[in-house]
Parts: sequence; structure tokens; C-alpha cells
Amino acid sequence: MVWLLLATVVEVGAIAADPAPTSAIYRLRVVLTTTSDWTSAGFTGAAFVGFLERVVEGAGAQELRVQSGVGELGVGKRAFDETKVVVEYEAYFTEVQGPWLTLTIGKGHIGFTRLEFYEYEPQGGETQPLLSFTHRGVANPRDPENPRRFLIPAGSLLRGEPVTSSQRAFPRLALAFYYPWYGTPTGSSGQWIHWDPSRPNFASTHTPLEGYYDSLDEATLTRHVHQAQEAGIHGFISSWWGPGTFEDRAFQELLAVAEREGFLVTVYYEQAHSRLQIVRDLSYVVRRYGESPAFLKVDGVPAIFIYGRVTEGFSPEDWQFVFGELEERGVDCFCIGDGLGATGLQGDAFLFQGFGGVHVYIPVGIPVEELGDFYEAGELRARVKGMLFAATVVPGYDDRVIRTPGFSVDRQDGAYYRQTWEAAMASDPDWILITSFNEWHEGTEIEPSVELGRRYLHLTRELIQAWLGN
Repeated sequence: MVWLLLATVVEVGAIAADPAPTSAIYRLRVVLTTTSDWTSAGFTGAAFVGFLERVVEGAGAQELRVQSGVGELGVGKRAFDETKVVVEYEAYFTEVQGPWLTLTIGKGHIGFTRLEFYEYEPQGGETQPLLSFTHRGVANPRDPENPRRFLIPAGSLLRGEPVTSSQRAFPRLALAFYYPWYGTPTGSSGQWIHWDPSRPNFASTHTPLEGYYDSLDEATLTRHVHQAQEAGIHGFISSWWGPGTFEDRAFQELLAVAEREGFLVTVYYEQAHSRLQIVRDLSYVVRRYGESPAFLKVDGVPAIFIYGRVTEGFSPEDWQFVFGELEERGVDCFCIGDGLGATGLQGDAFLFQGFGGVHVYIPVGIPVEELGDFYEAGELRARVKGMLFAATVVPGYDDRVIRTPGFSVDRQDGAYYRQTWEAAMASDPDWILITSFNEWHEGTEIEPSVELGRRYLHLTRELIQAWLGN
């Protein structure tokens, strides 16, 4: 038997005759309370996104797992644990398909689950929910998901003015991750840095077509910029490890070439040991490089990409401190965090703390047939928050030359690259990121090689043109 219940409107209000506009985005606060050992709450009839705000009660429950994301919320605990857990979410509904939504609550056979919806107030303080739904006991003993379904009048839930619209605010760009960390004895560095073809486990998966090069050589940087431009790439995201490092010296040279050639560049901030270091390093980048016409900007503000080692290595409170300090110092930067694949409290919370956009560095751990759904979910999460969304494409992966046993994803003669592009384009991203132009150790490069020739530059141009509609 399928249980389908009509929702009870706790706070009396008129039911709208017509559904909300498809493009409208409505924000609510959702409180999930459960004493069951697991529970889930999913929605159909509209696109739903939930962001975890806090665990109000029960944070000490054994093996506690809190889920948030697109389409569904959830809580898991150790089997038969009846500890009461209360979780607050910031929730969004959009793309409403009709006058009714369906809420499905599943749970274990013990305890209860209650879902309450409130008008969203940043400081909380609501006393009366708009709607409340409770699932107790066992709805269907033959179904292990134990679902109970509720029909919700959309107009009773989605009141007031929408918070934003889905209209794009960012121009489309194709950018490539760039690695300026190579040195050779005959180049400006005067020594092998980051590769040495004579040493095992310190070379490259493939061989550069132009030979092993030095990242401080102007001719090399100019060649790379020209190759990227020929492929339709708008700019480089250059690996950066702090002021005064080899990569910082190389970025200065790269920026000068980019200014001359009409190309965009920014940094990929890869490492930090303290939140004060983050403040100092970002201040350095913005003040030293941010005024250059070649430095990537969003609405005139320098844009900086931040790698997952940094985004996920610090707490939400740390990031609140970082962005507050930057504001105090008059440093304005648009930060795009690597966190699309993050989960749990840390994965959600950093999106609240001042980041302007979100991306993932490399998606090779996701089966390519699932990548489209992964990006569409990421795009929706970014859109409802008004954030920039960047989807990443990759030609393949092979790090076995530097790691044991290593990991590889076959290029399939370009088919894998095409599939990642198709997944990215289907999500309607603001930007598409290519991993990578020249990360030779992990075999993700599109730069010409002895083994693969110029094939991936040509393929990149074809795919960028298809995305941009040229």
C-alpha cells in the first residue's frame, strides 16, 4: 500500500491557484527532527536544494551522518540508536512544475521523523512553522525504505517574493589550469625542477613535443599562451604556492606575457598553514597583481581560485575570519573554491562564508556516466546561492609515473575528453575549466606531446566553439 497524505497547513493561508514561476527561487528554513536510526526526506514536483546550517541537538549521536544537497535531506546513525537529532537547513525551491509538490519521508522502523518549514530569517527566531509533517512507525512493512508521502500545495509553501532569479550574471569563459613549476639546466632556472627525465618517478607521463622546458623562459610562456589562444582558451589558472616561491616568480613572467598578448591569468592558491597566512597571501596577490588588465576579474574584482587542500582544510569560522579580515584591510577578491565534491558540514558551510564561486579541480573519480548529474546538481546549488559555477573537463589521467600503484583513466583516443565536455556543457556552467594545460606528472595535459601530437589542442578548439556557439 502506498500512503499519500494531504499536507496540513499549520499556519492558515490562502492556497495559490497557480504554481510559482518556473524560474523563481524561494528560500525557506527547514528543521528536521528524528529519533529514528536513519531518515531521508525527498521532494518531487520542483527542484530542491538544502544547505546544512547546524546540528541543533544530538551532535554526539553515534556514527552521526548528516546529508544535504539536491533533491534530498537525510540523517544516519548507528543501528537502533534513538538519540534525538535536530538539524537546521537553509533550503531552496525552484523550477516548480505545478500546483502540488510531493514530500517523501523514509525512515527506520523505530522512532519518528518530523519536517518543519519556516519562512527564512537569517537570525532564526521563528515560532510557528508554515507546514509540518510527521512520519511515525511503519508505513509499509514490506518496503525497507518505509516511505510515507505527503502532497503539499505549492502556494502554501512558496509564499512571498522570490529571493533571486536564475538569470546568468557571468560571461562565459574557458580557462585551463596551468603549471609554472618546471625548470631545466639549460633554462633560466639553471637546474631540473619538478621533472628530470633521467630519474625514475620524477619525469612525465608523456613527453613534451617541444622538449622539456623551463617555466621562467619567456619564449616558453609565450608559446604556451599562443597555443592556448589558438585552442580558444581565454586564460590560465596558474598554480601558486606563496610569495617569493618559484611559482610566484614564474607568475610574474606569465603575467607580463599575458599583458602583451591579450590573455587572462589568475592564480590557483594551493597551500596555507594558518588563516592569517591566507589573509596575507590573498592580500599579496590582489595588491601585487590584481590591477593588471591581464589578471582575471569578475565585475572588476580580482578572481582567485582556491584549491581543496585550502578550502576544506579550514573551518567555516576560519573562512569567516579570512573574509572579514580582507574586508577590514580593503582587499577585495572574488574567490572560487574547490569544494563541489565536499560533503557534510564542512562542504556546505564554506559556501556561506564569502566565496563567490565553486568548482572541482578534477572529476576523474566520478564515473563519466554520472558526471552530468553531478554537474547539474552543482550548478543548481550554485545558482540558488547566486554563485558562479565552473564545470571541469579532463582529457584523461595517469599518475603511475609518480605514484605507486597510481591511478589512471584512459583517454580513449579523445572519447573520454568529449564525454566530460558533454557533461559539463549540459549543466549550463558559467565557466568551463580544463584540467589541465600542462600537468605532465598526472597525464592530464592538452599541451602537445610526442605521443599524442597536437590532437588535444585541436579537439579543445572544436569543443570550446561548440559550447560558445561559434
